[in-house]
Amino acid sequence: MVLYSDYLYFASSNKSADDFHEKVTEALQLFENCMLDYSLRACVYNNTLNNAMPRQDGFQCWASGAG
Repeated sequence: MVLYSDYLYFASSNKSADDFHEKVTEALQLFENCMLDYSLRACVYNNTLNNAMPRQDGFQCWASGAG
């Protein structure tokens, strides 16, 4: 629930359940792909991966729950 609440607060436009679902799905896919080759710690602290995550200002690595 916190994740969706943050999305609604930080998202500047196109706020919808479908948009939220797409962003979370994309972030999880990026994270899961990282986990195929690297450890959980390496993926959580991977700046390149974190910057590639579809997120709004204020979000931190929300696919892993580390934010």
